[in-house]
Amino acid sequence: MFEDAWLDTSGEDRVRFARRARLVRRTVADLLTQAVLMRRDALLGDPRPALGHHRSGELHQSGGLDRVADVVRDTHYAARSLIRRPAVLSVALISVGLGSAVTVAVLSLAHALVVAPLEVDTERVYWVDETRQGSRSIPLGIDAIPYSRFQSYEDAVAPHFTAFAGDQFWTFSLASDQGAVSVTGYLVTSSYFALLGLTPTVGRFIRSDDETSVVLGFDVWQQRYGGDRGVVGRSIQIDSRPFTVVGVAPRDFHGTTHGLRSDLWIPIEAYGFDPEEEFDWLTVFGRLRPDVPLDVASAAIDALAQATPGPRATVRGAALVPLTGVPPDDRGLIVRFLTLLVAGSMDTRIRLIVLLIASANVAGVLMTRGVSRSREVAIRRALGASRGRVTRLLLTETVLLFGVCGAVGLPLGALSLLLLERLSLPVGFDVAFDLAAEPGVLAVAMGVAAVAGLAFGLVPALQASGRPVAPSLKQTTRGGSRHAGGWRLFVGGQIALSVLLLVAAGVSTRSVLNARDLDLGFDPDDVVIGQVYLGPHGYSEEEGRALHRRMVDEILALPEVAAAGWSD
Repeated sequence: MFEDAWLDTSGEDRVRFARRARLVRRTVADLLTQAVLMRRDALLGDPRPALGHHRSGELHQSGGLDRVADVVRDTHYAARSLIRRPAVLSVALISVGLGSAVTVAVLSLAHALVVAPLEVDTERVYWVDETRQGSRSIPLGIDAIPYSRFQSYEDAVAPHFTAFAGDQFWTFSLASDQGAVSVTGYLVTSSYFALLGLTPTVGRFIRSDDETSVVLGFDVWQQRYGGDRGVVGRSIQIDSRPFTVVGVAPRDFHGTTHGLRSDLWIPIEAYGFDPEEEFDWLTVFGRLRPDVPLDVASAAIDALAQATPGPRATVRGAALVPLTGVPPDDRGLIVRFLTLLVAGSMDTRIRLIVLLIASANVAGVLMTRGVSRSREVAIRRALGASRGRVTRLLLTETVLLFGVCGAVGLPLGALSLLLLERLSLPVGFDVAFDLAAEPGVLAVAMGVAAVAGLAFGLVPALQASGRPVAPSLKQTTRGGSRHAGGWRLFVGGQIALSVLLLVAAGVSTRSVLNARDLDLGFDPDDVVIGQVYLGPHGYSEEEGRALHRRMVDEILALPEVAAAGWSD
């Protein structure tokens, strides 16, 4: 056929005919090669349906089993395809893997700060949060009250609460064989442990008739006393005063506020606070009776707060806040802090820029790869594969890519949690969180990776599978002017987002530097601040002032000290 046509044509027609013949031969060779490859990869199954020679209804006879088999074949082919293209896999590992690691770290921190429950029975347990005008003390994110005010509450709320208690986070000096060490703990009322429904590991808890008792934390008991049960009944020195150990707290109990690890608990009465001292320092909470509705108890506590005059402020009322481990005034700060971690900026308009850039990078790689595979996709379409079938294949490859990268990011996230646990905050006491990667957090991180794969793989898949078959088979270059405008727009958008992120980062860095260089009116370099509370030690006001002056004189006598002073 080709020879007869060749003899009957002129010179120019022969040249055009030769070109077309070469194109046909090359196309047929490509079709045969791709058919062999696809047959080898088991993507087409029986070649007859793929070529369109099936009987009516034959494709619908096998049902769901064939669909499952298709998914398995697609996954197998996608895995082999990714292995053959290490560049694409490397870019995705860097972008998606690091993104998954950050997701695990931030979600774990959010879980530890906001979601994780306390290791106690907090059902129907509520903080009492007063609303005041005037002087206020908010030590841990909730309004504190004087001890005398707590005593007024304790007697009046008995019809609505089974128990009422108060605590205050404190810093103590614990004597040891190596000298005094600083520890943290709580000053508590005698009903504290009974209200929380705890059982001691060793010994008992505090009673109202205890004079100088202390309950040790489980970690301190193990680390400093070797887990010796004989420590119960022993006298130890706390703030230069003897206290008798009466028990050890449960292993997982550290207090009523997330992040604050308590080493010991001391009764307020035993520590020596003056009950008549009008100082706002005690945080109070109670457990509602089973038959008392929350709204009834709230109305009663609000009326009681208004009827009990405050010493230094006008009390407008009080509300009951669930005891969750995160005081209400701190919850908003924590949420904003977590938002800062995720976004890198508090500005709502640029909160998702980092995520958009990372996702756009991977989407750009997928779109580039889709252009390079246009001939392969066209051959599949020419052999009978539908657009939906090809789209599903490409989406399977993208989701698998994101899933593998997300799985690689999980151990990186766990490593970052270990680094966060070692982070020391400049707050004067240890702050610790249980940042273990919970199964729910890992599941969410993998789900985010899968959703990102679907979201940012759908457009490249539809674009690749939607190109016309004939032009794609004739295409000899990797790109084309047809898509040049779209590519320029895409790259321009990436550059614009990157520039915006750099500007925001520069402004934030400049703000931090300006805050660091802010003129405080004094030179803070090499300045050390200490705090001494003498009330529980029996000092009068005059004796306390005399001790402060003597301490300043002795500090000034040290050769390393240039100046010293004190304030009340």
